[in-house]
Parts: sequence; structure tokens; C-alpha cells
Amino acid sequence: MAIPLLFLYRYLHHYATPHIIHRDIKASNILLDDNFDAQVADFGFAKLIPQGATHVTTRVKGTLGYLAPEYAMWGKVSESCDVYSFGILLLELISGRKPIERIGTTKRTIVEWAGPLVLEGNIHGLVDPKLEGEFQEDELIRLVQVVIFTLLGDFVC
Repeated sequence: MAIPLLFLYRYLHHYATPHIIHRDIKASNILLDDNFDAQVADFGFAKLIPQGATHVTTRVKGTLGYLAPEYAMWGKVSESCDVYSFGILLLELISGRKPIERIGTTKRTIVEWAGPLVLEGNIHGLVDPKLEGEFQEDELIRLVQVVIFTLLGDFVC
């Protein structure tokens, strides 16, 4: 599912004219067709990026927990907003967790939860316990690498 989505976002960001930033990438906006191929839905918050522009500044739209920090703080829309959201989506798929969790009276983002595990090298700690250890190690490593790159801003789709 993840690879076809990358190709779609690459098309929207680099080949569509004008370029399109979705601004609301999240699990509920990814639909599966009859062949279980991923389809992107809900372009209601999409922003068109004029030819030659690297970003535009606008009112912040999207879903909390998926918003790239620079977008949430300054309203700068660029492809990195969608890339960050895609990383959150992948982290959701790996862990089975929501992007924001309530712990008592406080909230914790999935990044705040996953960050220490990654820094400790405990990528198995990221895996959804419902999988009961049934996953491909090499696929987990690749997915975690993509998550790291997308969340740190070093990934371009």
C-alpha cells in the first residue's frame, strides 16, 4: 500500500500542473478499491502550488497529529507537509497506534512515543503487538528508515 501512495504523491507534487499539496494525509483518507489498491480521498484541503514556487503561506488546515511542525507553526505549505504526514501514517501502520494518544490528563504524539524507541535502537518496540511477532524483519527496517527520513525532512517523494 505504501509504495503506490508514494508514486501518487510524487505525481501530485512534481508532475501535476499546478502542483498539488494534499494537506490532510491520514488513514481515513486512504481508501482501498476492490483489488485492495490504495486510493487517496478527500482533496478538500488541497492547495495548488504555482509554477516555480517552493511553498505558499496559508491558514493551517488538516488533522492534528499529522501536521508537519513548520506548517502547524507558520502555515508554510510545501511538499514536506505531505511527506511528514505520510511518515505519521506509516508509523500508524507499523505500531497500530493513533497519531495522538491521551495518557491521563495529557496528550502524547506518536512521534513523542516512537522517538525514544528509535533512539534506543528498539525498532521491535514500534511494532503493533497484535502482529504477535509475525512480520518481515527487513521490511520493518526499511519502513522505519522511511519513517525517520519523512519525519526529519530528508525524504522527497
